[in-house]
Amino acid sequence: MMNTNKLLLSAILIQSIASTPSDQEINEMRADITVYKKVRRKHNKCKKYIAHHQKVNRISCFIFAAKKAKAKMKDAKGNIVKEIKESIIFENNIIDVISFLTGHYFFLNEQGSYSLEGPLDIIKSNKLGTYKLIHPLNLSKYSLAIYINPDDLEYVDHDGKSMKKEYFGMMYIAMHDSKVKESMSNLKNLCFESYDISKKISSVEPGLFEGLNNLKNLSLSWNKIKFIESGVFAGLDKLKRLSLANNKIKSFEPESFEGLSNLKSLSLLSNPIHSLKTRSFVGLDSLEELLLHGNKIYKIESKTFAGLNNLKDLDLSRNQIVLIESGMFEGLSGLKYLDISSNKINSICIKPGVFAGLNSLKSLDLRDNKITSLESKYFAGLINLIDLRLSNNQITIIEPRMFEGLSGLTKLNLSCNQITSIKKGSFEELNNLECLILSYNQITIIEPRMFARLSSLTYLGLSNNRITSIESEMFEGLSSLTKLNLSCNQITSIKKGSFEELNNLQILNLNYKILDDESKDCLNELKKILPNIEILS
Repeated sequence: MMNTNKLLLSAILIQSIASTPSDQEINEMRADITVYKKVRRKHNKCKKYIAHHQKVNRISCFIFAAKKAKAKMKDAKGNIVKEIKESIIFENNIIDVISFLTGHYFFLNEQGSYSLEGPLDIIKSNKLGTYKLIHPLNLSKYSLAIYINPDDLEYVDHDGKSMKKEYFGMMYIAMHDSKVKESMSNLKNLCFESYDISKKISSVEPGLFEGLNNLKNLSLSWNKIKFIESGVFAGLDKLKRLSLANNKIKSFEPESFEGLSNLKSLSLLSNPIHSLKTRSFVGLDSLEELLLHGNKIYKIESKTFAGLNNLKDLDLSRNQIVLIESGMFEGLSGLKYLDISSNKINSICIKPGVFAGLNSLKSLDLRDNKITSLESKYFAGLINLIDLRLSNNQITIIEPRMFEGLSGLTKLNLSCNQITSIKKGSFEELNNLECLILSYNQITIIEPRMFARLSSLTYLGLSNNRITSIESEMFEGLSSLTKLNLSCNQITSIKKGSFEELNNLQILNLNYKILDDESKDCLNELKKILPNIEILS
């Protein structure tokens, strides 16, 4: 009989491994069933081939048929298989004992036309003691789990309906449509995602995850969960990532996430949450990423985010927020990225100093709102801000001191507004600005020396406006500018010396064809001064 210590099922069932897989190997399995699907495709392909070979109905006289096999047997016991290169399949049998298994593929027939109620010795834990599963084993359609001690397994995909609590020692399990409530003490990744509309989870009871002390990643996405009760996640003090995305959650209590002191990422995106209460996220001391986009949030109470001192990324985009009040972002001293785009925020409802205290903020996204104007103190305190996005609003005028205090800003996007006028001195504090986008507005005139203080600017976008002429001194001070986009305007005239100080200009984009002769001569002179310049039209 074949020595079971040399047993090898390398593609689907078991692969020998001397040590625990590295984090990289676990990551390669992904956090879901991607790998399983790939193996399943190989399963089906091989199964079609083997379907043409001989099949029998009794264990006493079944034929072992495999591609390129050099032996065919009527009895699976007491034989020595010298060479099986490709695959092995046992189907349409009532199997009591299998004393050897080898090959790249081992299939248990999905039709359920066999029984595993007897002592399946080869799959008992005493036969698998030195082997680790590092490729997916699909148990979703079988009761095979009751014969396996998954302390020897590391990845299993199962529907959870027939598994017993003693069979949850593996490191990763994808539990689709599962109602399992027993403890799985060694589990590190748990996925309760559901894509079958008829079998979605509608509630999560307190105590469900009791005993999962080592769990690091938990996904409850794509279900029908409506409410998160207090204490549901109690005991998951090692949890790093929690996803409740794409559910039916409308609200939750401040204590809902209590106990998740080491959580780094919380996703509540695409739910119908309508408001956030004071201290909604109490206890999440280590949280770094909070995803709330795609909800119906219209109200955020003061001190909602209190205690989230380590939060770095807050996404509130695609909600129905109208009012931004003082104290709304209190306590977020470590926040670096704030996205409030695609809401209903207007100028009247933005209170001065609302962003005070966000000393670490690097990016502020206010795109696609209803902002018409901005006061000088709106951005007070954002000393480290480098990226400000105000595109797709209804701003009409850029006033002096509007960007006061933003001396570290490197990118400012004001495209797709209704700007008709830019007052002199509007950008004078933006000494570090590298990119200024004013495209898709209604600008007709740019006053001389408007950009004189922007000595670091490398890109200036003025396309799709109503500019008709380029005057001298218009671009004075832009010594670092490399790209100037003036396309889709109605420029017919360029005054002599208009580009005189643009010594580093590499690309100039404008409609050359409608220029008068004098203007074309100016561009020819520019080409002589800057022989490598590219003029696009």
